[in-house]
Amino acid sequence: MTFRSNGDHGAGELFQSVCSRFRKLLKKSAKARNSWGHTQQAQDTIDLEKKFALLLDEITNRENWMINPAVHYNQWEAFTMSVFSRLGEVYKELLYCLACKDCKSLFQRNSPVNCIGTSCMCGNLSFPFCRGDVLPKADRASA
Repeated sequence: MTFRSNGDHGAGELFQSVCSRFRKLLKKSAKARNSWGHTQQAQDTIDLEKKFALLLDEITNRENWMINPAVHYNQWEAFTMSVFSRLGEVYKELLYCLACKDCKSLFQRNSPVNCIGTSCMCGNLSFPFCRGDVLPKADRASA
């Protein structure tokens, strides 16, 4: 991403990096849950990551098909609302993957410094990152 001194960036510039980071965090959470023996929760996290990846691929493919011809060949006048409607639906589904179904809030970090997990505002849906097979720093000194 190009540096801008005024900090004016569009959402499209950050989209790929945000999606990539979210997928990495989901994978990290699945590993942590497996290490604690929470296999069903780990599988649910893996399923969410796979769904997110499929939606992201669909968005990328649909945008490349629609936007590039429209920009380069001036065919945008021929596009109808139905052509773009599925793309809008996929974006909504992707955003629903980033939000809690109960409180409708987006996931956020639990700590600004040492992030041990991410969760929604109500706490019903969380993704921990601490592994059960790794001792905390304080316990390592005494072991």
